[in-house]
Amino acid sequence: MNRRLEDNQVWFYLGWVLVLVLAAWLRLGNFDRLILLDDEWHALHAQLRLSYAGLFQTFGHADHSIPIALWLKWLAD
Repeated sequence: MNRRLEDNQVWFYLGWVLVLVLAAWLRLGNFDRLILLDDEWHALHAQLRLSYAGLFQTFGHADHSIPIALWLKWLAD
């Protein structure tokens, strides 16, 4: 049985897709000009010396963003 999406559901999903595309463009559009400060700087150093488990379980000596540190570790590996 084929079920068609109602018009308002189509607009809802289309809206979310547009929001996600815009968010990705805003975040990645200037990625080459990123300045490492605060959380990013500490996360970079943390991913060099800690394992995935270590990154996930602690903020470290200097607070770092756990998601950023895990993402950097994944990129480095």
